[in-house]
Amino acid sequence: MATSSLGQPMGSTTTVSSGINTQFQPAINQLVQGAQAAAAKPYEAYTGPRVAGLSGLQNQALTGIAGLQSFQPTQYTQQSWTDPGMQQQFMSPYQQAVTDIQKREAQRDADINATKIGAGAVNQGAFGGYRHGIVEAEHGRNTAQLLNDIQAKGLQNAYTSGMNQFNTQNQLGLQTQQAQELANRYGYQTGISNLGTQLQAGALPRDIQQQQYDVGYQDYQREQAYPYKQMEFLRGSLSGLPISNTTTNLSYDRPGAAQTALGALGAGTALYNQGMFKGLGSLFNTPAGLPTSSEMNNYTSQAMSNIDTGLI
Repeated sequence: MATSSLGQPMGSTTTVSSGINTQFQPAINQLVQGAQAAAAKPYEAYTGPRVAGLSGLQNQALTGIAGLQSFQPTQYTQQSWTDPGMQQQFMSPYQQAVTDIQKREAQRDADINATKIGAGAVNQGAFGGYRHGIVEAEHGRNTAQLLNDIQAKGLQNAYTSGMNQFNTQNQLGLQTQQAQELANRYGYQTGISNLGTQLQAGALPRDIQQQQYDVGYQDYQREQAYPYKQMEFLRGSLSGLPISNTTTNLSYDRPGAAQTALGALGAGTALYNQGMFKGLGSLFNTPAGLPTSSEMNNYTSQAMSNIDTGLI
């Protein structure tokens, strides 16, 4: 085959054509149609429930919490012994009767003693005298003092007894208030604890309901994503396969006279270099003989250059 000085086939034509391999055309059509259908599909919102509401136990617990009164520390109240009418309220009303009896007996004893004093003065002949008067006066003062003391002691006893009773009752009232505060605190804490336990117990059915809602939503998401996963699977299965079909056609033009001559010249040069024409000079009576090997190479190179430049 004749070649130019650049080593390319002379007068050659290359035709390259490419297309989809008909073997895979149905799968590609299916993939394109699926993508078009997915792109044209309108948005479809999920209509199922997403968040579970409070369970019945939780609603009951919250209602109980709303109705539960907050705990308020007890404001202790105590009465004072000096409050108006307080002493008379606790002092025994029978104390004065007892005191009166003591005073009566004391007065009786004093009267007896006064009689004895008078009788003694008569026996001594001093009745009505100065000394008798002094003794009677002293006896009267002592009697009055005794009666006053009896009255004072009776009042003191009534006062002390009433105050002791008041203190006892006051302390009992304080203890009652403290016990009531402890009961209120315990009731409040117990109520809060019970309601908290009820809230925790109500969380279980709510969690179960929420899980059911989540499963429904996840199923919906899988259903929506299924066509896309199928297209992705189809696309992955086509990856690496010879989907495109490429055809290459090469054609060569018939060489011209100059190219034929050049080819013959090149072949002759090669034969000459191999010594095939040695001794032919004497046959053709050429005085100078045949050209030398270097001359033949020069002739060939010149002819190729003329062909490349269009001179031949």
